[in-house]
Amino acid sequence: MNHEVQRLLKKRDELKRVLEVEENSIMLRDIISKENFEIPSTINFEIQEKIVQEMLRVSKRRECEEFLRAYRLTGKTIFTLKENRVGLRFETFYGGQYREPYYVILSQDEENDQLSVFKHTIPHFIPLNELESDYLNKDLDKFVNSLHDYLQAFVTRREEAKIMQQDVGVSNLRSNNAYNSIDFSVRLKESVIEFSLTYKNLKLSIPTDVVMYQVTEDAEKSVSRRQRLRRREKEFLQQNLVNAFNNMFSEA
Repeated sequence: MNHEVQRLLKKRDELKRVLEVEENSIMLRDIISKENFEIPSTINFEIQEKIVQEMLRVSKRRECEEFLRAYRLTGKTIFTLKENRVGLRFETFYGGQYREPYYVILSQDEENDQLSVFKHTIPHFIPLNELESDYLNKDLDKFVNSLHDYLQAFVTRREEAKIMQQDVGVSNLRSNNAYNSIDFSVRLKESVIEFSLTYKNLKLSIPTDVVMYQVTEDAEKSVSRRQRLRRREKEFLQQNLVNAFNNMFSEA
């Protein structure tokens, strides 16, 4: 198997062993604590049997949850499959909660030991083919980390757009599938603020270009005046959409 894949699997196994040692140590302390006694120089047979049974129970449960526990908190998991294939699972997060996972199944050529993408659930606008060509057989860590950056940035942009619609109450928000182009407007008492945000780098969750106009209407003259809000635009280039929007209108 490709040495980079073997290295990641070895790293996963080392992490699992650390988790097992920590879990068994905690479990031993819990059992002894429940028995409410000081640790003697030798533990009697009944306690030994109880500890062994509890360890077996935990080990059996661990088999069912193995790959979820291995790397899930880091957002990336590698797991073995049949027929010279391995799977990569990418967790996504927002607001301290898990969102949907994405998968890439890698296949290895038996003749030249090269990896290729066999199947995946990656959104079409993420440049998976480019990442595969540039990194997969040269730097697997770079491939995994770059792909996860794209996925996490997409989910962040999408969730922020949802918050703007559902929580903030922006009903006219428009975006594309990648959520890297977002337009909306907010009506104030005497004017309308128009927002246009562009994320040219799909690995970012902060826009690269922002254009804002304040449109003031004169009902008597039937004309409108558009004023560019350049100072406000800079604020949206330095933080995520929800925070920048809330900061702007909290000052009003």
